[in-house]
Amino acid sequence: MSVHEIQKIFKSASITFFSKNRGFLLCKEHRDHHLVFHPIGGKYEKYDQNIEKTAAREFVEETGIIKNKDYKKYIQNRHLNNDNIDYEKEMIHILYDLLYKDCTHYFDYYVNKERNYVHRYYLMNIDMIEDELKFIFEKIDIFYSKTYSVKKNEYIDSLRWNKDIIQNKHLSKKNYSMLTIYLSSLLKNIHEENN
Repeated sequence: MSVHEIQKIFKSASITFFSKNRGFLLCKEHRDHHLVFHPIGGKYEKYDQNIEKTAAREFVEETGIIKNKDYKKYIQNRHLNNDNIDYEKEMIHILYDLLYKDCTHYFDYYVNKERNYVHRYYLMNIDMIEDELKFIFEKIDIFYSKTYSVKKNEYIDSLRWNKDIIQNKHLSKKNYSMLTIYLSSLLKNIHEENN
């Protein structure tokens, strides 16, 4: 059986928002005394219906976005007569819907070629999202830094918009060399389309 005949087994997924003006929204962490940047995501769980749900759920869990007052106001305006809103479920649903729209690109990275285990990278153009949601996602790094405090030398899981990520020498070489190539190409294309 050839590699192309083996069914992909999705092990993890991530969502990276991007903008021609702001660059890419990534996690910034200290791991084993090294600074690394990586997409926001995590592992597939058995209860995830598909890999899109994994990406959406992990984004919500990693960012804590459901605690954001602007997000809560946005959801409350959508559900005017409902006092029992599940904010986590709503955001997962919003992200899941966005993953199927024109604002999203994706590619798969093989994390274990022998077994064909795959990480799915979703790249979402924030400039294509409705203004109210765009505002929430654009400010998520500021919300995160005000909401979560981390002790020095522990995992520092901050969120950063970074336009110069391609030149950054602190990138995690293990998982994201292919991602940086793709992001570099994608950002170049965005600039060419808009100039």
